[in-house]
Amino acid sequence: MKHFLLFIHTLLLLAAGLLCGACGSDDDGTQEDATKAVALLTVTPQEILANGKDTAWISVTFKGEDVTDKATIFVDGKQYSKKGFATLKAGTYEIHAVYQLQVTDKCIVTAVTDPNADTRYTDFRRRILAVQYTGTWCGYCPRVSLAIKYFKENYSTADDVVFAAAHYGDNMQTSFASVLRDYQHIEGYPTLLLNLNNNADVNQAQANKTGAEYIEVARANAMKTEARSNIRTEVSEPDAEGNITVTAEVKVNANGRYRVAAWLLEDNFKEGQNDYLQYNDPAIHTHHNVVCTSSAPESAIGEPLEEGEQLEAEHAYPVVYTFNPATQCVGKPENCRVIIVVTRASGSTFYVDNVRECPIGGTVNYEYND
Repeated sequence: MKHFLLFIHTLLLLAAGLLCGACGSDDDGTQEDATKAVALLTVTPQEILANGKDTAWISVTFKGEDVTDKATIFVDGKQYSKKGFATLKAGTYEIHAVYQLQVTDKCIVTAVTDPNADTRYTDFRRRILAVQYTGTWCGYCPRVSLAIKYFKENYSTADDVVFAAAHYGDNMQTSFASVLRDYQHIEGYPTLLLNLNNNADVNQAQANKTGAEYIEVARANAMKTEARSNIRTEVSEPDAEGNITVTAEVKVNANGRYRVAAWLLEDNFKEGQNDYLQYNDPAIHTHHNVVCTSSAPESAIGEPLEEGEQLEAEHAYPVVYTFNPATQCVGKPENCRVIIVVTRASGSTFYVDNVRECPIGGTVNYEYND
């Protein structure tokens, strides 16, 4: 086995020594002879702005054929899954590719400081995710709905909390809502939990003012933990097929294991609600923050960012997702919005580190405490 591995390694080294790359075009606009039986790497441009958007496009050709999708691309020795390289961190980056045991020449991309770039990695503002487990059949669930309503209308701190409603046993139940329910082992309704943490249960014994007070206490406790991530998000308008593109960047200011997901939520869904305690408030029959789906539909805690769970401090990581509210919402697509949820490992368990919400067609930038 060792001799076989040595043989393969020798082949790769020989191939690397024989190959020639084309990091750009020649002065006359032509590249090397594309018919040669070598894999050629092209990266253009070789200087980009470190703003997370300016992109160096990567292509690999073999015998005149574009084999980029079949090649394995590496940036600074780490496997890279995209054809376009963008970064928020200034510096030089070494790119090469492997195709059919052939190693291309290396190309150097230089990312220069963008005068408009946001390079700050301190004092991230934190927001809290509150998941409401509910159902229209649950006659005690209006307690939580009315407490949330009172909290949002009467507390200046309400902006710190992003609410999501995971329905069960009614017309708003979705497969991802069930994933959340199973992950948090929900058995009793209503339940309101913060940051996907089963120990952060909100005592919702009362509605309206008293229930809102319980939410505020839980919010204040959760805010004592510093955010280690920061999120910038842009959501496109629907295209002709109704698809929206969610483009986000996640900064981290501490080494650690992180995951991320985009959730599609819906507001203003009209559905009759059982009301055992006779609140007789028409607001309980209009449901908000309904969980429709996620970019990680089978994982409550999201998926690793493109470079894996273990991320380095003072780096930013881009993610792109696509939804179709017309088919994935439970009601009307125009009532949908997106939240980005970043989780961070504490031991073997992931809890929500930060969350941002963004309307369709909107943009939200990084946030800081001052």
